[in-house]
Parts: sequence; C-alpha cells; structure tokens
Amino acid sequence: MSDQNDFSVGRVLDHYPAIPIDGVEYLAGHGGFSGARIWRCRAKDPDAGRETVLSSLLIDPTKPRTTHHCLRRWPAGVSNRRQIVWAHRILALARNRGCRFLPVPYASASGPTLVAVADHDWELSPWMPGHANYEQHPTAVRRSAAMLALAQFHQAARLPNDGASVGGTDQPATTLGIVRKWERLQEFQTLRAAEIDAAVRRSCDPRKENAHVNTAPPQDHLDARLAFEMLDLFRTYAPQIATTVQTAITYGDRLVHQPCIGDIWHDHVLYEGDYVSGIVDFGAMRMDHVTTDVARLLGSLARHNHAHWQDGLAAYSQNRPLTKQEIRVTQASHLVTLLLSGMNWLYWLWVEQRTFDDWARVVARVSRCHDDQRQIGAWIDYFKA
Repeated sequence: MSDQNDFSVGRVLDHYPAIPIDGVEYLAGHGGFSGARIWRCRAKDPDAGRETVLSSLLIDPTKPRTTHHCLRRWPAGVSNRRQIVWAHRILALARNRGCRFLPVPYASASGPTLVAVADHDWELSPWMPGHANYEQHPTAVRRSAAMLALAQFHQAARLPNDGASVGGTDQPATTLGIVRKWERLQEFQTLRAAEIDAAVRRSCDPRKENAHVNTAPPQDHLDARLAFEMLDLFRTYAPQIATTVQTAITYGDRLVHQPCIGDIWHDHVLYEGDYVSGIVDFGAMRMDHVTTDVARLLGSLARHNHAHWQDGLAAYSQNRPLTKQEIRVTQASHLVTLLLSGMNWLYWLWVEQRTFDDWARVVARVSRCHDDQRQIGAWIDYFKA
C-alpha cells in the first residue's frame, strides 16, 4: 500500500471479508478535482464479491469475474450519505435491466454499500475495464457508442410510480438542471463576475513592468489576461444566453424527471476498442431530466464540431427519442455550460483561492473552458439555423 491513509484503507477493507484483496495501489489524481481519492485493489479471488453483490443489490450472478476492485474515499464533509446510497441502488437497478457497463458497489459485511472510516465515507466496487481515451482517439463510432450507452442508462434507470423510492431509500430532492444553471447565471451576472474582476485586479502587482504578472497562487500558474478575456466573453454573451435559458425553462412542466448522472463527460466513459466498457463517477447523480446529461456528454464529445453534435443526438435518439422541446432544452443547457464552466473556475481560483495538487491539469481545464467560450457565438448561430 501507499499514501498516508494506509491504515484507514486496511480498516475499510476489513468491512469486506468476502472480497479478499492481494494488494492495493493508490492512484494519485484519479479522483478528479472533487477531493475524492481512488485506490486500485488487486483481487485475490476473481470470483469474490459476486454473491455479496447478488444478495444485497439483486445483481445477476452471471456478473463477469474481475481481477481488480476500485476503492473510493469520498471527500470529508462533502458527501451526502443518503444521496450516495440512493445512487448505488439506482446503479443496481440499471445494471439489472441490462446496463453491464455500470460499477455497482459491493455490500459490506454489515449490509450497507457505504462504510464510514476515519471521518470519510468509502465504497468498494468492481474495477471497470477499458480506458478513458476518447480525446486521444475520437471517432464517429466511439461518439455514437457513448451516446447510445447514455440513452441505455436513462431508459434502464427510469423509476416506477413517478419516481417511487428504490430499495427503501427515498430519492433526493428534484431540481431541473436548466433551472439550476439559470440561477447560477443570475448569480454571476449580479455579483460573482464583479467579484472575480476585483480579485484578479488585486492579484496583479502594479509596481511591476508588466501588470499582468501575478504574485500568488493561482496567479503563479494562470495569466490574469486570460481571466480578463473570459470575463469579457461572459459579459458579451450572458444577456443573450439568459434569454435562451428563460425560454427553455418554460418547457419544464413537460419534462419528466428521473435519475441522471449529472457529471457525465468523455473522461468518465471507458472504452475497449470502439465499445463502451464502463461509465464511472456517479457522485453527482440526482433526479433531473435527461437533457442535462445529454448536453454535458455530447458537449464534451463534439467540442466545436456542429456535425458531431447532430450525429450524437441522432445516436442517443436511437435508444431514447428526444422531442423538439427537449432538444431546445439540451441546446440551452449546452450554451450556458459553455458560458459558466470557465467562470466557475475563475471564481474558485481567484475569489475562493482553492488549491489543487495538480496545477497543470487545472491550467489545461481553464484553457479548455476559454476555448469553449470563444465558440459560443458559432453555437448560437448554429442552433438558430
């Protein structure tokens, strides 16, 4: 084992005596920016865990053998136990209905799929095969495969009786994704953009020859001129996108809520060749409408290519057809995501002064958000056509 949490990891694994582990490897950086931590656990017995999952979550006993398991530590003080357990049960429901690419967490010896050790919640699940390498090998076949898999999940995760509880655990509160984004957009328009502007200006040292040179993290890593340009782009497009989002919200009473992944993008889709072998990271799962997931995943797959966007919608619709109103909501969700993703990062970095272990990844993400912002005008014109 490695990492400062070796003792805690051992205590967690003691909760899974039916799943003997032969070795543990801490994977730095694999938990993303949320603060989660990931360990890859080598299975002593590739068949272990099948009965455990079967008894607690009704998984088909024909579940494939696995040579590794994934141990996830949720960030302290962040996780909502009730929502996480609910998400575990939704994964089990969808997998039982045919979604073999979902990693359903195992039940611990005492029954729950979530265990508390050292002020953190932990879960153990199968290690899904494949690689999150769409960006390195983007093809039409892989793009379609991801959208088909998302549609399959949405169809399989639908709840009976208008969203009745699953396995005795009540579902979390429902708020339509496009409404949340509208509220976030208003926050930036009324206050947060100004807060970012002031924080970036304070970070610049006017005594230096080049005023854009900054004096402290995140300014050691990001040029203030990039932040100012992103603020300018926000101010340019925010009014028009706000009108588009307001129109989309009027369709809300026609949109049926169901379990949605929430944070689904190409880095969370695993491939073996051209086929989707796994979808991972369900920490943001909630009741929402499918358009939130469609916009998030398709936006990451298509990037700036309008034809790829249209092909992805067509692929998704093979499993789950979208109405005209749903397509409009998807478009609005994509536009506001392009506008706000970078603004969220600027706020976290300059106003909240968050720190990260891997600044290179942070810089790459902010640069990507900047590139996406610069494409907003083209997307607006495309959706109008």
